Amino acid sequence: GKAAASFKPQAYTYLFEENYPEPGDYDYNDLVLRISQQRTGEKQITINVTISAVGASTMIASCIRLVGYRFQDIDSVYTTT
Repeated sequence: GKAAASFKPQAYTYLFEENYPEPGDYDYNDLVLRISQQRTGEKQITINVTISAVGASTMIASCIRLVGYRFQDIDSVYTTT
């Protein structure tokens, strides 16, 4: 396989509508997340999540699904502010 340093970071922007799946105002600015991930070791990835905008008038939540990773295989999770 490729050396860990040769993998390029991937970045995505996710836009959420607070009323989904019900009809809403379709502005998709109720929660805007900028997410990037990078493999930083053979068995290590770094995921950065930045909240870019919050326009929701109600409480809203999100989650990240890591396809190909099982919960029991994750040794640790670190957060920073």
